[in-house]
Amino acid sequence: MKEVSKEELFKVQLDMVQFIDRICRESGIQYSLSGGSLLGSIRHGGFIPWDDDIDLMLVRTEYNRLIEQILKSPEIDSNYTLIHSSQKNAYLPFAKLCDNRTYFESDLDTLNKGTGIFIDIFPMDIMPTDIEKAKKFKKKALLNNLKLASSKKGGTSYASASNRLYFIGKLILLAPWHFMYQNKYIHLNTKIDNFMQQYNGTNEKNIGYVNSWNKNEYMPKEIFESYEDIKFEDRIFRKIKNHNVYLEQLYGDYMTLPPENKRENHDYYKWYWKEGAKK
Repeated sequence: MKEVSKEELFKVQLDMVQFIDRICRESGIQYSLSGGSLLGSIRHGGFIPWDDDIDLMLVRTEYNRLIEQILKSPEIDSNYTLIHSSQKNAYLPFAKLCDNRTYFESDLDTLNKGTGIFIDIFPMDIMPTDIEKAKKFKKKALLNNLKLASSKKGGTSYASASNRLYFIGKLILLAPWHFMYQNKYIHLNTKIDNFMQQYNGTNEKNIGYVNSWNKNEYMPKEIFESYEDIKFEDRIFRKIKNHNVYLEQLYGDYMTLPPENKRENHDYYKWYWKEGAKK
């Protein structure tokens, strides 16, 4: 088996975002780079040097439209696989687009074992204007998210994590939920989707990815009304115009590099090309 180089990893991810970008432009769907990808586009003109993934975000109505268009694409099943609550064996409250020519190996994260290099696509939902109420809302959402992961049948996949300490902690603490919720992911997905969207259509003024582990992910919904093109490596993608409000809320002084011990990546994955895969 041949390991995927960092340059190949980046190209596969960029091609996947290009696929999403093409669908969005053809269908009039607004999307934005998100999290570290949006930060990387502003601070580095592309990938953050120590990072190795790309994240996208869309308000819920646009997110639903995008999922519908992806599933209609002839490239699904041939080139790509979509992990989403509408599909079988989905244990995440957001979508992942995976490259079918590749696969990963990991000792710590086997929740979606056998799938390829991915990009994450997050739905942005309305959240309470009151900050304390928003924090409680997010905390409950994260507990629901852990129950969903716990529903993965068999083995220790339910404890998938980014490091050994988290893995052991989840292995022990989530064991009761694992036995309680095994194979109930369809019910839990529906419950989580409904929970995340309960403030949509109300007059509440904040928005965010409800299941984000970043406790500060809530910002004025107005910043998701205007979008523009942004250069990311050698491609042109989309972002919210008022990225400053979003990035300051998540990262504070986002133009200052974090200390080395705070620079996170996905080094717990090893990526490989499938036999006979066309690069």
